[in-house]
Amino acid sequence: MGQDIMTAEPATRRHILIADDDPMSRDMLSRRLARQGFAVTTAETGKSALSLLETGRFHAVLLDGMMPEMPGLDVLRHLRGAANQTRVIMVTGKALSNDIEEAMALGADGYVTKPVDFRKLMALIEDEKQG
Repeated sequence: MGQDIMTAEPATRRHILIADDDPMSRDMLSRRLARQGFAVTTAETGKSALSLLETGRFHAVLLDGMMPEMPGLDVLRHLRGAANQTRVIMVTGKALSNDIEEAMALGADGYVTKPVDFRKLMALIEDEKQG
């Protein structure tokens, strides 16, 4: 599975990783974040997201809960187990309270459901104290 890469200029802009197996979700979020001045990289699978996170520096990762090869919660679990402090915002179609509680217990910095409320997502990306 390939990785789509969109990068906004200049290189000093904050970099966001979008990990989602749905191409429409990746495209919509990529375009909206690029318009807000972020550099954006995308991944189609949990494993490719984890690989990118191990090799690159990102301000935040927007992580879908249900992806091929490795679910979002497993990616989050691996990141926090490796002491990776990249900001993680779960962006998923599942709004079950036990999923939200598990994500937050694992160290997610926030949780938004699809369809994404972009204002809420931006608040989670921008506000280091909100979670």
